[in-house]
Parts: sequence; structure tokens; C-alpha cells
Amino acid sequence: MKNLLFPILFLAITTGCASNPEQLSDQVQSNEEESEKICRYEKVVGTRIPERFCYTKEELERLEEASQKMLEKEQRMGERRQTQETLGNSNPG
Repeated sequence: MKNLLFPILFLAITTGCASNPEQLSDQVQSNEEESEKICRYEKVVGTRIPERFCYTKEELERLEEASQKMLEKEQRMGERRQTQETLGNSNPG
């Protein structure tokens, strides 16, 4: 049994260390893409531990635009509700 264990272990280690040049180039490209990304920690609803999120500059700009539009929409809706409540309270009925 011991005579069989050593060759299997040696084979597993040597094949595990072998690398494919295409995989290495993909890793280099992904590292370059990651260097272009902006990473930041953001709070996630339901947990106290912030998570790390990475975005490209374009993704961040789109997220900020969408957030700004959503904020403006909610503010308009709040103003409409206040106006409707005010009008509803002033009408004797």
C-alpha cells in the first residue's frame, strides 16, 4: 500500500502544479480589469457587516444616475401626497 501511495501523491502534486498558458493570460487580463475597477465597502440591508463591491467607472456613473432619479421620483411622490393630504383636510366634508 505504501509503495502505491508515493507515486499517486507525486503524480497529484506534479499535475496540480502544471499550468496552462491560456489560463495565465486570462488571469493577467482579469487582474488588469480589476485594477480598472473601483472597489468600496457598502452596507447591506439585514447585516451589520459591510460587503466589498467593485465597479467600473461607467457602472458607478449609471448607479449614481439611477439613484438620483429614484430619489427625485420619491421626493415628487412625497410632495404630491402632502398636497393631497392638505387639500383633503381643507375640504369640509
